[in-house]
Amino acid sequence: MTEAIAVNVVCIAVVAANGIFVMYRWAPRLLSPYLQLACAGALMFSTGNLASNLTVGSAQMYWYALLLLYTGLFLSVCCWMFVAVRMAEHHGAHIRVSIRVWRDLPAAALGLFWLSAVTNPWHGLFLTPVPGERSIYGPLWYGGALTSWLIVAFTVIFCSYRAIRANYSDDRWQMAVCACAMATPTLLNLTYTASATPPDYDPTIVGFAIVTSLFVLAVYRGQIYGATGLRLEDAIENDSRPGILVDQHMRMIHTNQAARELFDIPQNRQLVLPLLARGLLDRFGEPAHEQDLLSSEAVFRLRSDPDSWLSIERRPIRLGRHDVGSALFVRDESARVRVDEALQEARKFESLGLIAGGIAHDFNNLLVSVIGNAELAQLKVYDDPAAAHELLERISQAGQRGADLAKQLLTYAGKANIEPTPVHLNDTVTELARMLRSSMRSEVALQLELDPEEPVAQADSSQVTQVLLNLIVNAEEALAANGGAVTVSTGSVRLNQADLADRMFRDGAVPGDYVTLTVSDNGPGVDDATLVKMFDPFFSTKSVGRGLGLAATLGTLRSHRGALDVETSPGAGTSITAYLPANRTCRREASGTPQLTGEFSRKSVLVIDDDQAVRRVHRQMLESLGFDVQEAPNGQEALQTPVEVDLVLVDQTMPGMSGSAVARKLRAERPDLPIVLVSGYSETFLDNLPEGTRFLRKPFTTQNLAYAVQEAIGAQS
Repeated sequence: MTEAIAVNVVCIAVVAANGIFVMYRWAPRLLSPYLQLACAGALMFSTGNLASNLTVGSAQMYWYALLLLYTGLFLSVCCWMFVAVRMAEHHGAHIRVSIRVWRDLPAAALGLFWLSAVTNPWHGLFLTPVPGERSIYGPLWYGGALTSWLIVAFTVIFCSYRAIRANYSDDRWQMAVCACAMATPTLLNLTYTASATPPDYDPTIVGFAIVTSLFVLAVYRGQIYGATGLRLEDAIENDSRPGILVDQHMRMIHTNQAARELFDIPQNRQLVLPLLARGLLDRFGEPAHEQDLLSSEAVFRLRSDPDSWLSIERRPIRLGRHDVGSALFVRDESARVRVDEALQEARKFESLGLIAGGIAHDFNNLLVSVIGNAELAQLKVYDDPAAAHELLERISQAGQRGADLAKQLLTYAGKANIEPTPVHLNDTVTELARMLRSSMRSEVALQLELDPEEPVAQADSSQVTQVLLNLIVNAEEALAANGGAVTVSTGSVRLNQADLADRMFRDGAVPGDYVTLTVSDNGPGVDDATLVKMFDPFFSTKSVGRGLGLAATLGTLRSHRGALDVETSPGAGTSITAYLPANRTCRREASGTPQLTGEFSRKSVLVIDDDQAVRRVHRQMLESLGFDVQEAPNGQEALQTPVEVDLVLVDQTMPGMSGSAVARKLRAERPDLPIVLVSGYSETFLDNLPEGTRFLRKPFTTQNLAYAVQEAIGAQS
């Protein structure tokens, strides 16, 4: 008896020391709480074994000691398997069996046998305690023992298999030690159970001292567990950057304190991308897309702090040839974004300076023509009416050039008036090429590569022609020095969100079907510094203030919700591709020019405009058509002094009340009143107009005005 007690005391001391070491020196999170519970179970078994040797004189106390012994035994067996499986998982093994099978089912089975041991005094089917002798085993004891042996056998086989198949020698050594550790107490227990004459003490307790020692050795010897994810956990925990460990299925394994505070991430294991997406916004204020979160170029705004911009860096964790997970680190990009925004603002101011200089230059030329021809016309109006008429015609032409310049400015701003219709790109390219070939320099060849599918765009035909002309002229100028070839090609493409993100200019474009118009040259190409400026207004490498060609092209594509991309490099030529929304139905809208059906005599019209000079011109135009004209300088005065008129001509941009607001109030009083609203902007950029209101874009001719008022009056008649 004395020898048995001594062996028990020594084994308890070893197990307790190992448990204290695990608890307080360094408890691996990925093995918690299974490794700690395994040590606790071993301590319970050893303590119960010692107590059974000391309580041979009391049957009740002897039973309590045995109950403590079997509690520790069942707990240890389960935790040995849990530790082994967790080790293998973090060596890179993919456990295909559900956690409910490999963890919950064995725990439930041994839990039932433990309940049968607790209730043994009532049924006696688990064990018949015999103090000082071998107890009599019942059927439930054999069921519990068999289940325990099967669990240990499975775990030993599993560890042996991983000891052969693991990728690294450290991992193989670790799993081999675990297999030996669990096999030792099981063999000792089988020897004790099967022996005809029991020894003085249960050798299983020695096995428990050995198994805890071997587990500690396997986990901690030379920090060998650093070959798994344990060290990485500690590394990101101490990192000032928000860090997240995920497995190969993007489920969270661990998050450091910085990440938990930044994204309010819960500790439970779940998919990390949806959690991150809920905490971020992209540049346009839309919810961040999960597929874009790990893009190397994606920069997102933090929802809780719109002034903070973040990107997510993914670092794969590989074991052998397999990706077993990733470390996600969040980088603060706020400073870089602020610098980029400052550079964009500087470029805007630079562009505004170029615009102001270019407009001043072009309008000065127009004013020279207008003022000079007006003075000459005044001198010749009586002496030479024919010459005066020619001078007035020049003034009219200068005004039309001014209108074209204003239209280009609106196009650059993306506010041009567009009238989308089906546009057959092949026909447009062929017709324009036929006209341009005669005017292009002989050393420049114009080649066409047209899509046989005949792509059709839903766009403004005149603006598509202007885009093509601007691109061809730009390509021809690039070949001015040595000549070469300009190639125009058409095509069709379907763009998704990722495709659009790769395009240089894509403001307003949405995923869908597009037709492409590509103009390429084999000239000298451009460098990066020129590329970022070539679409600025009035920027040119030839001379200052040449015009708005490429800037207007970009504005046209923005108005059509299209996109634009450029491929170029020094010495490799330039290729510019315009993307326009595709028309898949290819239905041609009925077109035609309205015909005047008669004069407007004996009809009255109210002209509302805050500019007296404009009112005078509009009055004279309407009077030439036969109208009786009345005027109002603003909407408030027109509404306060109502007059009985047959038509209202109102300007959109006025102080106090816009033209569309005036139109709505007039329509509320007289639903049948014909109204024509005029503006220099596109109709699509105005307020919601009352139904039936006709729109006329400035500047316009008398004939344009006649058509508009005729449509307005006809629609209300």
